[in-house]
Amino acid sequence: MVLGLKKAISFIGIFAALVAGQARNNTRIIGGESSSEGDYPFVGFMIQRSGSFCGASLISNIWLVTAAHCVNGARPADIQVTLGNLEFSTNSGRSVSRIVIHSNYDPRTESNDIAVIQLANSVNFGTVKIDRDDVGDDETVRALGWGLTSATGGGPASTLQQVDLKTMSRQECQKRLPSFRGNGVDGQLCTGNTPGKDTCSGDSGGPLLRTRNGDTKLVGITSFGAWDSRMNLEKVCGIE
Repeated sequence: MVLGLKKAISFIGIFAALVAGQARNNTRIIGGESSSEGDYPFVGFMIQRSGSFCGASLISNIWLVTAAHCVNGARPADIQVTLGNLEFSTNSGRSVSRIVIHSNYDPRTESNDIAVIQLANSVNFGTVKIDRDDVGDDETVRALGWGLTSATGGGPASTLQQVDLKTMSRQECQKRLPSFRGNGVDGQLCTGNTPGKDTCSGDSGGPLLRTRNGDTKLVGITSFGAWDSRMNLEKVCGIE
């Protein structure tokens, strides 16, 4: 089952979100707004014993997808997952029974920064479908997370935040991330180009969504981020 799930994820292509610029693990929602109750029942957050936290998305009644760097080196017993809450809380969540990190994950480059985690018990929350289609330039996508709401720091957002971003062309993204080869190449998708809006610390592992014809699906996850206060904020998201 795990092998099949890994193949499905690789085939469907929801790979890590990156942000152009100086890399930083964990990213934050900047310039976003609070979500409403019931909008995103599949979005959860994970808290480790160390105090670090990341987002995750429920793709079945027992599996969630997140960023590999969020769980790299962790044991299932180290992680608690909270689902069904808009409000960020450090109260005890649900136990994890297994962590599966992509076999080609490279922590140095953050390539293949994706993992799935198995809950100890199944849950009855809405899940998110994985988008099988390519994402082009200048498309609107939405990032979600409880990360910091300001590039200058502070604590996590008290309520799940959402922000709409635009996908960028290879030429624009390469101004911040020279290694970027184009949307859909190397499992990457560049987003941003929206002044004052981006993801930030704590949003790692959270979803990047695309809505077409009223159907919202998962196209990427947040991996690492950066920003340049003198320029528009950009982001690269993976969809291998």
